[in-house]
Amino acid sequence: MSTRRPRSANVVGVVVDGDVIKGAQIRTVFGRPRLVRCAEVVVPGEITDQGRIVDPDGFAAALRSLWKEGGFRTKQLAFGIDGRDATFRRLSLPLDVAEHVREAARYELGTYLPYGLDEAVTDIHEVGRTATSIDVVAVAVRRASVEMIAAAIADAGLRVCDVTLSSTALGLSVTGGVSRDSTIVSVDGVSTTIVVRRDGRATVTRVLTGGGGERSTQAADELEEALARVDQFRHGPGAGARVDDPKIRRFRTVVEEVAAAIRFEESQQTGGGIRAGVDLAGSYGADESLVELMASGVDASVAVVDPPAWWGEKFPFAPFTTAAGVALGAVDRTDASVHLDVPSVSARRRRDRELAVGLVVAAAVAIPAMRLVGAANSDAVRAEGSAESAELQADVLAARVVGLDEVAALQQEVFDRRRIHDDAVAGEIWWPRLLDEIAGVIPDDTFLTSVSLRRPVDDPMIDQAETTATFGAVALDQGGVARWLRAVASLDGVDDVWLVQSTASVYGELELPVVAFVAEGRLTDAAESPRARGRDTGVGS
Repeated sequence: MSTRRPRSANVVGVVVDGDVIKGAQIRTVFGRPRLVRCAEVVVPGEITDQGRIVDPDGFAAALRSLWKEGGFRTKQLAFGIDGRDATFRRLSLPLDVAEHVREAARYELGTYLPYGLDEAVTDIHEVGRTATSIDVVAVAVRRASVEMIAAAIADAGLRVCDVTLSSTALGLSVTGGVSRDSTIVSVDGVSTTIVVRRDGRATVTRVLTGGGGERSTQAADELEEALARVDQFRHGPGAGARVDDPKIRRFRTVVEEVAAAIRFEESQQTGGGIRAGVDLAGSYGADESLVELMASGVDASVAVVDPPAWWGEKFPFAPFTTAAGVALGAVDRTDASVHLDVPSVSARRRRDRELAVGLVVAAAVAIPAMRLVGAANSDAVRAEGSAESAELQADVLAARVVGLDEVAALQQEVFDRRRIHDDAVAGEIWWPRLLDEIAGVIPDDTFLTSVSLRRPVDDPMIDQAETTATFGAVALDQGGVARWLRAVASLDGVDDVWLVQSTASVYGELELPVVAFVAEGRLTDAAESPRARGRDTGVGS
């Protein structure tokens, strides 16, 4: 399960939809959410690209414009990452890892990422257990892109309180956080999102490339022309008349993608179909043309989502559904939304907590001091105040000692793990580069037949031990042997090359006379892999 963090009770959820940035402010009143403000601003094309932020400075300026346009009075911001930039997987883990579910899920998730796990920010949710397995939902987003957005938000003078996925946040505003099963389709400007929820949690999310905006016109035209050609091929030249309404063409593209995605996800589920019907949401959710096309395309009942009770009648529902869901995920107390653990955001939270604790301690120390001044004429009060102050200072010092012990233990654990890593990669040879360099310098009349490595194991200081490589090769004559030795000795990664033995022999069916020889050389630090050269060899205390 994801570790829940304190949530603000007054948050603006922000999402990017094409070239529009949308914000929705939710405030909790007597423990219940209430939508208080909504706004959107259109940004220049160079700031975003198909809904993705490419200009951080421009994005920061756009956020300031959004705050001015919406009249938002809080600086707390929750941001919804585009689902196209995330890896979302439902994983099945063995019960053996029950005590280490998050670690096991992160390791499994790493096998699906096109980048290293250390480059990702993640969140893990357990969604169910069976007699033999644990089902989890794992989410990862590239850390650099999230940190870029967090830095831009800070430049705008705002504070990030949560980073989530727009796709999973969508279900919160549609269902109001109520735990129920649903399949939600949200059609927005440049993309379409499918969210399958079970017991209030997103178990499947898919973000498709087609949306309801003008940018989908070309794709819709191409689809319509392809369908017309298919109909003409099947039924003759008179079939397959094109639809003239551009909106219908765009929606047909969306429906085809949605239907294909739903069929695929249904085939992956073990407990039957993923939907009894489809809930339509998003900027184009209430369009009658889309409702009719969707119902026929997915072969299921289609209902337009109504606003939840806390939405009110002051603001339109469809354009701000996802932004409100992002804000709601930051202020509610459920575990139904994704919360990415962004290092810079977590560090700021820790600093805020430490500052708050420091203020409390300072106040606690100041109160006994004031008592001492006020009771200067009373020895009993003065003694009591001194005792209280000493006791408080002792508690503060004890707390600091405990904190230092935790830091020391953490430093020792980091040191121990680094030493394990260093021992594992010590002396690791970068074979691809070494063999490529040897192949590039040896004469044309010599042939390398074998390479073996010998490293002394009786010397505990591995960095001072000599690693020796033994080369087996064939030359046409003794001159070729000499040329081979000179060529290999010129490499930075091999030193002290010497001939161990050479023997006249014959090679192949033609019995070509050759000289088979064995040579040895000491491998230098230049032959080691980048991991071995970059390891920390310092000794901790």
